[in-house]
Amino acid sequence: MRLKFSHAVIMAIFLFSGDMALSLELRDVIPKDQIQAIDTIKNYMQKGTIMMGGLEGTAEYAFSSPDKYLATFDLGKLRISQGFDGKTAWMIDQNNQAMEISGSDRRSVINSLYIAGQSYLFENKYPGKVKFWSDSEINGIKYFIFKAYPDGGDSIILHLNSVTRCIDIVQEYKDELSINTYLEDYRSLNGYMIPYILRTETSIPQLNSIFTLEKMEVNILLDGHTFEMPQQSRLDYSFITDADSVIVPIELINGHIFVLAKINGSKPAYFMLDSGAGMNVINRNFAEKLGISLEGDFAAKGVAGYGSAAMSYVDSIEIGGVRLYSQNIAVVDISNLGIAVHGEFGGILGFDLLSRFPIRISYNDSQATFYNANRFIAPNDSNAISLDFLMKIPVIDAELNGYKGRFAIDLGNSLGLILHSSFVDKYNISREFTDIKEMKVSLGGVGGQTEAYAAMANAFTIGWFIIKAPPLLVAGGNKGLINSEELDGNIGNLMLKKFDLVFNYATNKLYLFPRTSSINRLSESNKP
Repeated sequence: MRLKFSHAVIMAIFLFSGDMALSLELRDVIPKDQIQAIDTIKNYMQKGTIMMGGLEGTAEYAFSSPDKYLATFDLGKLRISQGFDGKTAWMIDQNNQAMEISGSDRRSVINSLYIAGQSYLFENKYPGKVKFWSDSEINGIKYFIFKAYPDGGDSIILHLNSVTRCIDIVQEYKDELSINTYLEDYRSLNGYMIPYILRTETSIPQLNSIFTLEKMEVNILLDGHTFEMPQQSRLDYSFITDADSVIVPIELINGHIFVLAKINGSKPAYFMLDSGAGMNVINRNFAEKLGISLEGDFAAKGVAGYGSAAMSYVDSIEIGGVRLYSQNIAVVDISNLGIAVHGEFGGILGFDLLSRFPIRISYNDSQATFYNANRFIAPNDSNAISLDFLMKIPVIDAELNGYKGRFAIDLGNSLGLILHSSFVDKYNISREFTDIKEMKVSLGGVGGQTEAYAAMANAFTIGWFIIKAPPLLVAGGNKGLINSEELDGNIGNLMLKKFDLVFNYATNKLYLFPRTSSINRLSESNKP
């Protein structure tokens, strides 16, 4: 699960009238004096108010030509920054942890940079291409529609008002989600037309937002480090006895990994370890019992769609001899997931725990080892796989029957290897499956349920290892992470428990140590 936020965005259906020449250039439609005024803006800082997720706070945007961008949202318990320094896209999350971002997260930041600098008008700003798409009439207003392709970003559709010659609507499309940003209340600053209201609308109400500009400064002296990713995150945990490592018992219940944890010194409750969760989560029922206050109503993206999440703050989360403190945390009603434990179901421990220090998961020994990061000695790289992160979820490259794909490592998946139907259909892999069976149960999590069928493949290659005849599930559906263009599947505990796992998010590595003779090691010449 990951909270999803957006402030600029999207894709709608528009009409093709066909009465404009396809050679129309965007610069030819916008008045030359306005283009000249824009070209004089070398940098700017915008400050204003934002309403999002049921909360009201402040937002700041900074841009420096040609390719630097920063956005910061402060909604109290939720403060997030995203930036681009000309090369690296990065974010600071709700607990003040800095990390480089990639994939769709990076592309989203690049899109924001491209729009912020109006780079679609200039060759000397952030590179990309712009093409005339069509003209259209919306609510009695004629628009010239252009499609922009920023390098390394996603396509952007721009609606140019034929009367005012300003961009009224910015459209993008993210997986199954359509987002529209309306630019309103334009005012002139020395000929530079500035929208004072940015209104974002989607089919998910919790993603909608309104930004109102209150102050704008142009061509100012900006600190040289404004757009750089911070080199050090806030230290928000401690090993209580200053030990080199702490061993924490785990319990595998119906395929899920549980540990006992205390919230603000409470009685221990069961928390599920879930690398597929972009934040730590408290079950809403448990939060209410503890008297924890909730704020906001945000969208939480799950396996099959979007759910609803609030934000809260806790003084401490204690697991064994390790304590996280001063934590902003999501609160979600996860009591309907059908997870049964022997006591109180407290919630989910995800990225906010797993990213703090190296962790070893030993299924056979029923224990997790938390390593003091300053004293951790990394295993031999011959057992290592490189990790990327999509929405704070670890992702690896792997092969099924020789077909390369991108797979999430998901400790919250109680099953095994789950393939997305788009990956299966792309290569027509189902023709190679055996023992195909329709399932009567659904796959689910935060965001809903989706149907699946079971089958057997020839082989699954993960890092240096090959698993013969792996059982798998093929998930249908067209929402949530299942519909992500950047994921081909999900590897869960039924497959992962064939190994001991060592996660080291700080170095973007996952180490695999086979615990069964059914796994073969590849030779150097055969490694994918």
